[in-house]
Amino acid sequence: MHFNQDMWRSLLTTRGILLLDGLGALVTACSVGLLLPALEPWIGVPAGALHALGAVAMALAIVSLSRHFTKRTTPGALRFIAVANLSYCGITACLLVWLWPAPTVWALAYFGGEIAIVALLASRELALAKQAS
Repeated sequence: MHFNQDMWRSLLTTRGILLLDGLGALVTACSVGLLLPALEPWIGVPAGALHALGAVAMALAIVSLSRHFTKRTTPGALRFIAVANLSYCGITACLLVWLWPAPTVWALAYFGGEIAIVALLASRELALAKQAS
């Protein structure tokens, strides 16, 4: 599928950002909840912690996608989702610090990238919520 400029812009609208957020959270839930636990020796993060992060990501996916598909995209909902995303980032960062020095460079690279992407997404959600208010 070829994305033109209008398609990319639509992803940055209120409904588009919720779709992007929800699909990203589904990818995170699968990678953190299913894939990374199988790689625990190379990641250095206990499988139980990864499963918990995966469950949180799945809950965030459900909230974002339900808001997208029901077309219920209020500024308050966007703020809630953005704060939930930032909380996920904070919890992940705290977990890595708490488990230090067990997390490997692979874990730090994966979660560092994930935190950066989710924080950028949350900042866009907050900007859209402010515009809509």
